[in-house]
Amino acid sequence: MFKSNELTINIETINIALSKVENANKIQLNTLKGYVSSEPEQAILAFRSLSEVESIDDKLKRIMSDLPHLSGEAQHLLETSILLQ
Repeated sequence: MFKSNELTINIETINIALSKVENANKIQLNTLKGYVSSEPEQAILAFRSLSEVESIDDKLKRIMSDLPHLSGEAQHLLETSILLQ
């Protein structure tokens, strides 16, 4: 989606990716959108951290260790992080 050597992960790109995940899955990601809006700096850092990891398994491990409060949304976090790469 945002393939570029000059990747910029910010609130706008996160919200665009979340919208794409919502549309693809025909769901509402209120928990994730609430997290992004209530803790924007933390959300940016979390998605940047996920973008540094190559494998899906390692991304999931990072989600479970760094974002345990969002582990119920791990699949959607993973999908969003992949779109941000």
